[in-house]
Amino acid sequence: MLCDTIIFKQSKTLSGHKMLFGLSPLGLFKPSQKCASRMASKAGDLSLKISFAASNRKTRRDQRSWYFYRSTFNTLFFISALVLLNLSVTRVHAALSYEIAVFTDELVATGEIGTQLHINSTPQGLSVPTYAGEVMNVHGQRLTPDFSYGLNRTVEAGLMLPMTRTNSGTLTEAGYIARLKYLPLQSLYGEGAFAGLNMELGQLKPEFELSKRFYEMRYIMGWKNADWLFSFNPIFNWPISTGYVEQSPHYTAALKGSYKFTASSRYGLEYYSAKGQINNLTPYKMQNNTLYLVWDFDRKPYEINLGVGRGLNGSSDAWTVKSVVAWPF
Repeated sequence: MLCDTIIFKQSKTLSGHKMLFGLSPLGLFKPSQKCASRMASKAGDLSLKISFAASNRKTRRDQRSWYFYRSTFNTLFFISALVLLNLSVTRVHAALSYEIAVFTDELVATGEIGTQLHINSTPQGLSVPTYAGEVMNVHGQRLTPDFSYGLNRTVEAGLMLPMTRTNSGTLTEAGYIARLKYLPLQSLYGEGAFAGLNMELGQLKPEFELSKRFYEMRYIMGWKNADWLFSFNPIFNWPISTGYVEQSPHYTAALKGSYKFTASSRYGLEYYSAKGQINNLTPYKMQNNTLYLVWDFDRKPYEINLGVGRGLNGSSDAWTVKSVVAWPF
């Protein structure tokens, strides 16, 4: 019917009365009463849809604006608290690279079990131990299964079981590490700031950790949008074994920046810098500094992180290859 193909327009006459006109391929015309009723119904539906869409956009804009200011305030407050807390942390540095990763805002869903497998190898690196009996990373592989459980929307608990494979092919269990990740500040609609912390309590064999028992506090601060992701992890660990408790802490900085090139792939850089004891930072040439080129693949339910790292000075392993594979239990 002609009434179904016309473009309708509502306007006012000089006397102020509303008049509905139809525009068809044949020109402007005044429709019949039946056609005018159908056109008015269409116009009313369109007006309602436009009004609802505008209201919805305004609501989401106001909600984003409110969340931005709240997130900014919370993040600044959280960072300030961390800076004050950092003044009192302590630990010794572990030689075993059981986990090479920058933490972001990822959490296991409430009531679900997640699994990650950390694998890294050092084809070329340091070979002189820092104490008698220390197992070095060079020519070896590290495998660490990581099991996690979502306690609620902001907390997950985990258990890591690090293992090593020496250049002779021997697979050795290195110890265990329990962890708790807390992320009170989360991004909204996948965009915005996030912040939290990850706490670890572990015990490793003396050939991997001189103190045996240790505690680690890793702070998580970052921001992301649909394309970009940035995350910064200040990491502090301290010993709790007898004879090491009073030692000054070792501090490590971990940073990540990546860009989303496709729906499932990100490419970016990760940087790790072991600064030494917090009260006596090691000169740059003696720090363990490594830069990784990384690829993140995310196609649910599987996630993969692959990276090739290059040591930036003579105190770092020359080359390290790492991967993290995640899948639901």
